[in-house]
Amino acid sequence: ALKFASDELRNNERFVTSAVTKCGFSLEFASKELKNNEQVVTAAVTHLGEVLRYASNKMKNNQKVVTIAVTQDGSALRSASKAMKNNEEVVTIAVTNYPDALYCASKKMKNNERVALAAVTKDGSLLQLLSKEMKKNKRVVTAAVTQNAEVLMWVEEEMLYDEDVVTAAVTRDGLVLDFVPREMYTNERVVIAALKSRGDALEYAAEEMKDDEAIVTIAVNSNGDALEFASERLKNNLEIVIAAVTNFGGALVHVPTEMRNNYDVVTAAVQQCSLALEEASEEMRNNKEVVSLAAIENGFALEFASDELKNDEDFMADELSYEGLALQFVSDELKNNKRVVTAAVTNYGNALSYASREMK
Repeated sequence: ALKFASDELRNNERFVTSAVTKCGFSLEFASKELKNNEQVVTAAVTHLGEVLRYASNKMKNNQKVVTIAVTQDGSALRSASKAMKNNEEVVTIAVTNYPDALYCASKKMKNNERVALAAVTKDGSLLQLLSKEMKKNKRVVTAAVTQNAEVLMWVEEEMLYDEDVVTAAVTRDGLVLDFVPREMYTNERVVIAALKSRGDALEYAAEEMKDDEAIVTIAVNSNGDALEFASERLKNNLEIVIAAVTNFGGALVHVPTEMRNNYDVVTAAVQQCSLALEEASEEMRNNKEVVSLAAIENGFALEFASDELKNDEDFMADELSYEGLALQFVSDELKNNKRVVTAAVTNYGNALSYASREMK
């Protein structure tokens, strides 16, 4: 290892070149003269860019050497000279390979569109490091919000009124619709893009949008839970409600009381999320077909069956043969019923713990 070599060997170009080619860190132990040798330093940074920090100041200002270093490891820019941190070619390569190298770039480079695009295309959050000019550069801002929608909070205000920029952002994450001016809440292109990404972004749309059947349909098809933010009129629209609960059964909680007694609505909901049975009407929770559909998906949905069904021997004996642990939800009378308990423990032996003392 060069660390333990004699001063003579540390100053031997052939020996040191061989050493740094195998282990770039060996450059630290090369002689001062060889740390200023382009061939030696090039061999070292080709192997490991970050060892540029051990090179002489002259080499840190050598564009060829620095380019090789940042190509291998963009973070090597931190060790480059001030001039190299202000060199468009070098900085662009560095941030392309390691976006955080932008932290080391000169102020001028943070105002350079090419550099800015290379950085934010990889990491949109780096927009916050850029100049004010770049934060209102449409190409740069669009690239940034396309990669990370939340950087919309760092753009210059005028960009928040740019339909293309905002559309790019909400396409990435619809919830950033909350960051834009209210004027954009009525922009159909923006709102639709947001809802396709995140249906629950309907919360931030203008009131007239929440009462638009086409708009709300897009929202609930993206996220059924968006039904919460629809107008009262559309919460009573059968097609929209079915679309919502088909996407997410739990959206049944947002459905008006009278529609929770609709067979088509409830069956669509429990087939998507069996536990949505809890939100169904008493009549639907007493409907054997509805409860069976829920139990097929998850036997524990039997917890929400009506008291009448929980005491129905034939029904429960059949259902417990598929999910024995649901014995815990039947009536006390059926926990003492040999046929029902046998069906449960045949499916799952430990279900016996829920049977009556007499059955145990």
